[in-house]
Amino acid sequence: MELTVEMTELTAEILLRKADELLADQGNAGDVIHLCQAAAVLYQSVGRLNLTIAALMKIGVGLQDNVDFYQEVVEAYKGAASIYEHEGNKEAYSAALISAAIVAQKAQSISLATDLFLKAEEGYKNVADAYWNQKKYELAWDNMQLAYRCLKSILINTGTLE
Repeated sequence: MELTVEMTELTAEILLRKADELLADQGNAGDVIHLCQAAAVLYQSVGRLNLTIAALMKIGVGLQDNVDFYQEVVEAYKGAASIYEHEGNKEAYSAALISAAIVAQKAQSISLATDLFLKAEEGYKNVADAYWNQKKYELAWDNMQLAYRCLKSILINTGTLE
């Protein structure tokens, strides 16, 4: 069993190295996405959630400025957010959603960006409430500021605020 896990992890590492090479050479973005997705699936199959997230985030970080692939980048960030949510890490969940929202915003997908900002805002408010209840007021304030910035982005995107 341990050998199978090691072989699976090694295969995923090789796929990510190839994705890194393609990114460095400005290779085919579609290939980068497929390599990273395959690595994420492999890592997830052996229960390595942090490495699964890293593989998904590589898609986002590597291709976030390529608006031709914004849907794939948004989905990668949403996939990472989903794992964070499942693990109960609302701050990382919200941060991944903001990354997805910014990419959607760059691609002029305003309704998608608005939806993602709303979800991130809700996550940050929940984190702020939890910190407030723990009497960690500075952390609560920081998270409320992030929630506010999400709402401000929504207002700007919808033309309500300039």
